[in-house]
Amino acid sequence: MLTHINSKEHPELVEKFKETVRNIFPILCFTPAETEAFIAEFDPEYDDNIYVYKDAQGCLTFCRYTHHGALAWSIQFVIPAVWANRYAMVSGAIAQIRNDFLAAHTALELRMRVDEQMPSHAAYFMGMLPGLGFELAPRVGMRADYALLDELDLPALPPGIAELPFEEARLAEYPELFFQVDSVYHEGYSPEKINHERAMFEDYIPRACESENIRPTWTLLVKDGQLIGASFGGAWDDELSIEEVGILSAYYGQGLGRYLTIRCMQKLRQHYGGEDKYFMLGTFRTYTRALKLYHRLGFTIDKIESYATLANQSTK
Repeated sequence: MLTHINSKEHPELVEKFKETVRNIFPILCFTPAETEAFIAEFDPEYDDNIYVYKDAQGCLTFCRYTHHGALAWSIQFVIPAVWANRYAMVSGAIAQIRNDFLAAHTALELRMRVDEQMPSHAAYFMGMLPGLGFELAPRVGMRADYALLDELDLPALPPGIAELPFEEARLAEYPELFFQVDSVYHEGYSPEKINHERAMFEDYIPRACESENIRPTWTLLVKDGQLIGASFGGAWDDELSIEEVGILSAYYGQGLGRYLTIRCMQKLRQHYGGEDKYFMLGTFRTYTRALKLYHRLGFTIDKIESYATLANQSTK
């Protein structure tokens, strides 16, 4: 079972957590400074989301996972105290989190982001996740300097296509638009999986619309009154993040993806700009059209990662 740890009830486990990180992280290529920074960020004395799993042999595995409303539970790390037994220990801990998640029926997905660049506290066991029911999706984070926008020319929109700002009256249309944009990748999906994908957009997109940090960056494209594309972003510290760029497949090849990306960058600069900022975006490595666009615009690869997700309903 998983036990929530804190300094008041389990001071000995708090110390064991710190000892475990200091013993395991050098094996994972963390420097001493990176190791201590990790402990400072996730100190159980102050962090309320750290748990420990004890297996039948009494070996301890430390985990951190959080709940994000109806959308997801998210696993941040799983760290075994005994390196030699790591695969069995990690498998047991993740299986317990999975079972608790499935029994709770409170969220759509259990997810984990796996950094594939060193140092990483998850990449070494990523291969076991499909055996625990997770689907792995390879992603890439791409970065561009703030000054890149000065080098990009906004293409002209084709005749009959118009740009609009965020419109409250269209709120119900936005989740369906992005679901339809994503549907080109749904080949082979079961009806359950498709319904799951639609439910994700119905949860995620309205929350993005509500955020005052995001709403000013929306750009809509319409043709004959129909919403055919949209983009939006957000500002997080020094990062100007392009969150979504989507065009219905019937309108591919007209430069609309380029248009929406540049407009999102322009609006991010307009509302949240500064010379110390930089642009970021993420996409799946299997989305070759998107990758080609972002490379042509001047973005370069900054992060290599995979998302592991487990749906709270059958995806078979």
